[in-house]
Amino acid sequence: MYVLADANEPSDGLMYSASVVESFCGGLGTSLFLAFLMSICNKSFAAVQYAVLSAWFGLTRVVAGSFSGMAADQFGYTTYARTFRQHWPNVIARRCAVTPDS
Repeated sequence: MYVLADANEPSDGLMYSASVVESFCGGLGTSLFLAFLMSICNKSFAAVQYAVLSAWFGLTRVVAGSFSGMAADQFGYTTYARTFRQHWPNVIARRCAVTPDS
């Protein structure tokens, strides 16, 4: 959505809709990830395990955020966003192809 907002004439409605879509999708992703974290924690050590896993989740946000900011600055936002959009299906396909050992 932000690529559309950047490629077209400046529009408040397009920018607001991009922000709403991003917030909604981010909330869905976060709730699914937190449900996953809760499911893998052992009930006896849930507080410690959940705290450590949540901290790792925050660390990845900081690392990815610093890299993406530099990449967007170097390549331009539109080029960066289009490149990411083209490569994220590969990342998801690789993660889905790995099956956990039972």
